[in-house]
Amino acid sequence: MHIKTINKENELISKHPYCAIKRTHPTMLYFCFPITELKSESSLIGRCANTKEFAYFEINKNNSFIILEMVKIFGMLSPSHQYDTLEILDLIINK
Repeated sequence: MHIKTINKENELISKHPYCAIKRTHPTMLYFCFPITELKSESSLIGRCANTKEFAYFEINKNNSFIILEMVKIFGMLSPSHQYDTLEILDLIINK
C-alpha cells in the first residue's frame, strides 16, 4: 500500500484489493477526504445518509490540484494504467 498525503485533510492511497485466491488484480486508487468536504442539502455529520440521498465533492480552485495528483498516480499504477492515462491526455490535448 502506498499513501500520498496531499494536505492535512486529503490523501491518495493505492493498494491491491484483498483476494483469498492468488491471481493478478489491478491496483486500486482511493481518494480519502473528510466528510465535511461533501456538499449536500443538510449536514451529514453525526447521522447516516437517507436512502437515495446524494452529496457531492465540489472541485474548485482551492482543491483542483487533487485531480492532477490522482491522474499522476493513476498513470503509475501499472503499464496499462500508464497507457490509458496517456491516451486520455492525448484526447484532451488534441480536442
